[in-house]
Amino acid sequence: MTLSSSPSLPLSPVLPPELASLLGPPPLVRGEDGQAYEALFARIAVALKPRDIIEWLWARDVVDAAWEGARLRRLRASVRTLGQRRGLKSLLGEAGLDPFPGPEGEVPAQEAAAAYDAGEPAYLEAVDKALAERGFLREAIEAQTLWGDLDRLQAIERMAAAADQRRDGVLREVERRRSAFAARLRQVSDETFDLAEESSLG
Repeated sequence: MTLSSSPSLPLSPVLPPELASLLGPPPLVRGEDGQAYEALFARIAVALKPRDIIEWLWARDVVDAAWEGARLRRLRASVRTLGQRRGLKSLLGEAGLDPFPGPEGEVPAQEAAAAYDAGEPAYLEAVDKALAERGFLREAIEAQTLWGDLDRLQAIERMAAAADQRRDGVLREVERRRSAFAARLRQVSDETFDLAEESSLG
């Protein structure tokens, strides 16, 4: 997975111009929708209402972490989809169904798995029936898929969780900074009020 570094990518219209040129284009993988990224950035900016350069940098961090988390979850779904076909092919072989006695004659297990994965009704019924006759529940396909891709899926899950933690950590920093600022503002306000009161009494 490589990030696009094409100079043709526009700078973010959401960020202040000086920050947009400093941070450069959004970290998109080739084929990702830049407009969707900017729409997400705009919504987060409206919610956070960044007050200064530090908070704008944090807003960008939040967007990037949220975008990466969503990207990793799409990747996880793709791994499972691709793995299902491999898992079914392996299961058919294990069940002695390679070649597979398909609705229109014998076909390689890989072809039957592809038809099943594509949702062809005749193969959905034929594969489920043939596996059931050999004592395999439909969940066996998912089990075989997970067994083959478990390491990849766990790695993606860890990366997605790390992106979520990074996003939540930045949001906590924003909240902590604003709470401290509000506390300082209250203190200064109270001190100013006390001084004004003393002056009026004097």
